[in-house]
Amino acid sequence: MVVTGQTIFGTGRSPIRFHRALEVTLRRNRLVCLPGVPPFRYNRAEPATLVFDENEVIEAVNWQPPDDVLSAAGPRP
Repeated sequence: MVVTGQTIFGTGRSPIRFHRALEVTLRRNRLVCLPGVPPFRYNRAEPATLVFDENEVIEAVNWQPPDDVLSAAGPRP
């Protein structure tokens, strides 16, 4: 699985969680975390099978998403 170009914010816990994940690539994502919350959590996943490439981690202290993020949010056909 490849997750690319996403902005994940407003979560109460780690924005990316792995549970028995295999061969996952996270590329050019923006992860906005509450202070002290790790961006990734591994629940029964082996970190060595995961690829992290150019992800941005932002500590959410009154962070507001840019207009381009809000306009692109939500499901797409």
